[in-house]
Amino acid sequence: TIDKLGIDLINVDETHLFKNLAINSNMDVLGVTRGGSQRAENYKMLAEYMRDLHGRSFGINAFTGTPVANTICELYVHGSVLRPDLFIDQGIHDFDEWAKRFGDVVTALEPLPEGGGFRVNERFARFVNLPEMIKLFRSFADVKNPNDLNLPVPDVELIIISVDQSDFQKEFMTH
Repeated sequence: TIDKLGIDLINVDETHLFKNLAINSNMDVLGVTRGGSQRAENYKMLAEYMRDLHGRSFGINAFTGTPVANTICELYVHGSVLRPDLFIDQGIHDFDEWAKRFGDVVTALEPLPEGGGFRVNERFARFVNLPEMIKLFRSFADVKNPNDLNLPVPDVELIIISVDQSDFQKEFMTH
C-alpha cells in the first residue's frame, strides 16, 4: 500500500482526467454531475491521504491545460479535492453552497441532438461573483496564459468553404 512505500508527494499530470467526481446536490438540472468515475474517487482518496500524512493540504500537485472541459462543476471538484480547507474556511461545505455563490441556472432553447427541433432546458451554466470565484481558484491554482508562456505560434490562414447539404444529409436530419 502507499503508506508502506514511503511516498509523500504525488504529481498528477492531465488532472482533467480525474474531474468526474460524483457530486451530491439537490440541484436537478443539466450541468451538475451525478455519477462519478472510480478514477476521480481514487484521486480524491489520494489527496485525502496526503492531507492526513502532512496535516494540511500538501503533497499532491495537479497539472492540466484544461481545468474546465464540460461543466462549471469541474472548478468545484478541483477545489474540493485539492484545497477543501479553503472552501470550509469560507463556509462552503458542499457543492450546493458553492453553486449558490458562484453559479446560476440558465433556461435556454437548445437544438435537439438529432436535429429537427428544439427543447427548453435548464442548465447550470453561468458564473456569478466571478472575481471572488477566480480569487478562490487562483489561491491554489497557478494559472498561465499564452502570454505568460511566450511559446511560438504558427501563422494560420483560415479558409471557410460552405457546401450545400446532400440529399442523404437532408433526409438524415428529418429523423
